[in-house]
Amino acid sequence: MQSLPLILFISLNTIVWLLTLLKQYRTEYFYFFVLLNVMDIVTLAGWMSFDFSSNVIMFFITTLILLSILPNIYKNAKRRHIYVAAALLITAVFHFFDLSHTTLWGIMILCVVIILIITRRIIVTSTYQGILNLMHLLLLFYYLTVVFKLFNTISGVDMGVFYFWFFQVMHLLTGLAFCFVNVNTKHFEIKLG
Repeated sequence: MQSLPLILFISLNTIVWLLTLLKQYRTEYFYFFVLLNVMDIVTLAGWMSFDFSSNVIMFFITTLILLSILPNIYKNAKRRHIYVAAALLITAVFHFFDLSHTTLWGIMILCVVIILIITRRIIVTSTYQGILNLMHLLLLFYYLTVVFKLFNTISGVDMGVFYFWFFQVMHLLTGLAFCFVNVNTKHFEIKLG
């Protein structure tokens, strides 16, 4: 049974991340945040109610998150269906063969690809527009922490209670930041020249 403070904190975290949808609505990252929220809620429900591993579901949703930030991926409906079908097929293979450890590696690889895409956007925006968009920096920070947590989980590093609470607080603070910053927020751009 989970402790009440932990349940309350994680519930607060989930509520804050749901609120990010208000700020991200009608931006290019809206579906990205919808999928992050779906993943949080599925993971939370699985952990609290059913005590099951949600790695396979997380792999599928992470694949969709990656697709949501690729430029122009959702413009062509036929191509979009092919990508979603491919993500479902790969997820089914992971589930069918019970590859839970491999699934975590797959999630981490997808997250590293997301980091590379975000880094590319930072470089392109700073090179061609002369600005650093705080939204991109926050996304990069968020996914670096996700990869760090995944790597520690995969490698079996147990950093204890402090580690858990530190990253829960970082997750909450990042969610709060996304409640105020989106890609179109002009006063959060840093001029480079």
